[in-house]
Amino acid sequence: MRIFLIALITFTSLLVQGQQTTVASWHEIDSLFRTIYKNDEPGVSIVIMEKGKPFFKNNYGIADMATGHKISSSTNFNIGSLTKQFTAMSILQLAEKKKLSLDDKLSRFFPEMKRKLTDAITVRHFLTHSSGIVEHYDLTDTKNMRHAHNTDVLNAIKGVDSTYFSPGSDYRYSNTAYCLLALIVERVSGMSFSGYLTKNIFQPLGMKNTTVWSENEKIGNKATGYEYDDTTRTFKRSDADENIFFSTEGDGGIYTSIDEYLK
Repeated sequence: MRIFLIALITFTSLLVQGQQTTVASWHEIDSLFRTIYKNDEPGVSIVIMEKGKPFFKNNYGIADMATGHKISSSTNFNIGSLTKQFTAMSILQLAEKKKLSLDDKLSRFFPEMKRKLTDAITVRHFLTHSSGIVEHYDLTDTKNMRHAHNTDVLNAIKGVDSTYFSPGSDYRYSNTAYCLLALIVERVSGMSFSGYLTKNIFQPLGMKNTTVWSENEKIGNKATGYEYDDTTRTFKRSDADENIFFSTEGDGGIYTSIDEYLK
């Protein structure tokens, strides 16, 4: 599946014998990616870091099969679950400002949820995927819904009073938790999640073209998502309009480019 892909790799192993090895390694890596990503197919934008500096940076394939536009280092990809890094940073910023504590229980932020649940789960549990909270996908009423948002996630699970396991006792990756963390950012800061990110992370870092997807947000220089169909051996579009849960903001809504992600 090639849908929304942007790569940032910390790289240390090849640079051990000086410049000659560096040049050889660059061409070896480039050759590898050229065998995987064709010029006329959906591709990737790649940067490999070594000691805090870009060692390898290149782009492969096209951003939109309808237009044939090539991918560049300024092409904006949906970064999927890498969005969670930004959600977590927002929570930690608010904790640093004493607006919340990582040990706060969810009952402080979500009075509409079941107390049996919210008295047992903390912000820290959400951050570390150790809450055991039930995933929202099967609980969300998607009839007449084109795009789900964080509030839809909350509405889906607010009546749930059980967890997969006792909070803090195990690990289970959770998209639901990060959607609710984004709502905590909103309720504590008094800003929209997108607005908070823009003011407190994107703008200070000079990420001028990074944004959170929404129906009303125009994303320039955007890479379209595709999924490979093994039956027809073709790529079919798999973007926001094709996926109801593409648009939940806290767990995977950010668009950015290699150039800006490096910041």
